[in-house]
Amino acid sequence: MVEDYQKREAETLQPFMLAVGRLCGAWAELEFFVQQFFVGALRMPEEDASYAIANCIDFRDQIRAIKVAIVAFKMPPDWAEEVIESLDYIDNILRLRRNRYVHDRWDVNPLTWEVYRTNRTPKIGKPQSRLPRRVEEHQRAVQSLSDLEETIQAVQDEGCVLMSLALMMDSPSDYETERERTPILRERPFLHLPKGTPDQRARDG
Repeated sequence: MVEDYQKREAETLQPFMLAVGRLCGAWAELEFFVQQFFVGALRMPEEDASYAIANCIDFRDQIRAIKVAIVAFKMPPDWAEEVIESLDYIDNILRLRRNRYVHDRWDVNPLTWEVYRTNRTPKIGKPQSRLPRRVEEHQRAVQSLSDLEETIQAVQDEGCVLMSLALMMDSPSDYETERERTPILRERPFLHLPKGTPDQRARDG
């Protein structure tokens, strides 16, 4: 009985775990694109020493440095705006989703066989104004494979956007011509990350 449950649980989780692995690969590539942009934006020589230095700097600090550099060096405003929009989307949307998918605990509801993602980061909640605050230790949410696949695609797409912008770095004056031929700025997808509810573990049994 236990073995049957464990086998079915593993089979249910397998496509999610494989997708998380693919997300990790896509994110590692995106981080490298940001690092390449960092070296270029700060006008560092294209050599191993520059990338060694970049590897000593936190990912989010690299993003901040890129934004400062392209403004301080007075790069063309329209091009700079697209770069900043892309970096903000990476930092404020994609990074947070990636963190939840990678760091949350994944399990299966044995009654419904739905897949759950559990965020164990403690939060201070106040369910009603007259009640005292409480610590909410578990935030659980039902997770669909399609949401995860959509995030992988968004990470890959944004990497392509960032690299397209990086190729214009040496001649940003040609930005308008390049944009007319290959539009880059597009509406980013609305990525819905299911939010967990506290104490759902107890209710689910």
